[in-house]
Amino acid sequence: MWRNQCFRNVVAMFVISVVLVCGIAVYELRYTLWGMPYDWDKIQSVGCLRVAAIEGDSVFVRQVMRFAEAKKLKIEVKYCSHKDELWFRLCAYKSDLVRFPNDSKEYSWKTRHNSHELQDSVDLWYDRNVRYISKWDGYFRQYGDSIGWDWKLLAAVGYVESRFKNVNSSTGLGIMQLSRNTASRFGVSGVKVTKPNYNIEAASKYIMYLDDSFSMVEDRNERIKFVLAAYNSGRSRVGNAMTVTKRHKKNEYKWNDVAKYFHNNHSKKYLKDILAKYEEYCIKE
Repeated sequence: MWRNQCFRNVVAMFVISVVLVCGIAVYELRYTLWGMPYDWDKIQSVGCLRVAAIEGDSVFVRQVMRFAEAKKLKIEVKYCSHKDELWFRLCAYKSDLVRFPNDSKEYSWKTRHNSHELQDSVDLWYDRNVRYISKWDGYFRQYGDSIGWDWKLLAAVGYVESRFKNVNSSTGLGIMQLSRNTASRFGVSGVKVTKPNYNIEAASKYIMYLDDSFSMVEDRNERIKFVLAAYNSGRSRVGNAMTVTKRHKKNEYKWNDVAKYFHNNHSKKYLKDILAKYEEYCIKE
């Protein structure tokens, strides 16, 4: 019996030894097997950021491309089919940055464990360029909701009008560059016109008025173009162009047709600039 006990002990010791040796070998070869973990300095010196994303997450890829461009880095993107694969790549040092979707449809950017400098750099950039558009975001959200417009589109108008600067000139006043007459017409007069809160509120009411004026344009996306052109050049000029468009037997409810008879190149560029800025803001989601 003692011989069997001794044999079992020897076997157990052998197994334990093998496991320890294998564990030490794996630890020593971990970087060879799974790749060298990069810290932020290493990523910057190499000039490449390794990214993993759920297949089809084009929004994240566009965002991280903007981040990489801002940091003058190239990116390597690996598409994964599920979150477990993302976790594996992150924990195995095969990717420096990933984004996990959750049930609330919000997203969380994650960096490798202990990559504090990379995480801080990503968080700072994300706060400045994705979560945050301007210091007037609260007003844009409030009044965008009140008129049923995406607040980012309202913010795009503010950017193109004034670069979010509360400037007052002979051509317009405040963030949204309203005339005193227009602001007064929609309930804001005196010094209130130059206050961002009241200025954005009056502009929103004006936009809602224009939106109602072009209600005959049933397609929502098309109507937005008419409204923005009218915000810049006046409702009557857009209306006249629609009349000419109809006279030429074109579709007066399609902006591309109306634009051919709308002889205001400044407003055309204004419209394109706003839509481009809005698309940029949408990428931030």
